[in-house]
Amino acid sequence: MVIGIHQQEQIVKQIEGSPRGVSSVYVRLDGGWGLKLFYDEDDRNFAYNLQSQAAKYGLGPEVGEKIDLSVDCVRPYGYVTEHVRVLPHKLPTDNSYSMINRNYNFQENRLKLLVSLNDIFGADFGDLHPFNIGWKNGKYICIDFGIEGVFYDEDNNKSY
Repeated sequence: MVIGIHQQEQIVKQIEGSPRGVSSVYVRLDGGWGLKLFYDEDDRNFAYNLQSQAAKYGLGPEVGEKIDLSVDCVRPYGYVTEHVRVLPHKLPTDNSYSMINRNYNFQENRLKLLVSLNDIFGADFGDLHPFNIGWKNGKYICIDFGIEGVFYDEDNNKSY
């Protein structure tokens, strides 16, 4: 996917109001895709590789290619990712987590996802809260593969 300078400038404008985590921001693109942008190239590569592997097992969104924005941008390192259904990032009340548990059977499904991710990667996905989980093909999937939320056992030799 080639992103021209004009489209890159539009993406940079969208960053301000887009969903974000500690190290990345998500900008929605056309055609069922989005762009995850990172401060650091190594963080982008880590997340890209991990998400690529998770997608093979149906535990993460599909990924496209890596992209480096050439316009002046705080988060210039990105990759294309499939857009999936997620919970709204602005929930109405302090009781929102209770509502999520009741309406989405969140804790049980989160635990199933955590076990599946741990079995495959041998890592603890410690940042798997409601806003880092999406739905695809009727099941929960992880949408945050940032390095700050994935913890490996020191004896684990897997490297993504």
